[in-house]
Amino acid sequence: MGIKKILFCVTVVFVKFASYSYYVRSQECSLAQFYSPQVLDTLRQNIKDANAVIGKTAPGLPTWLGETSSASGGGAEGISDRFVAGFM
Repeated sequence: MGIKKILFCVTVVFVKFASYSYYVRSQECSLAQFYSPQVLDTLRQNIKDANAVIGKTAPGLPTWLGETSSASGGGAEGISDRFVAGFM
């Protein structure tokens, strides 16, 4: 179920929307993704997309970036726990 459908169904009970974002999936990422401008710019686009949906379905609803991290699923072994992950 997409964010638009969820917000449409339950906008009345929301007092704020918390967004979560991960740059890559730990199971299928590479070291190069951790410093790629295209990958790093995905957070900005994810925020814009969420704000656009919220603006249409629940105008004025406060939004929070509740969590962000380099890689989902506990991180990428040997990459997420290194200096390069600081770019994310």
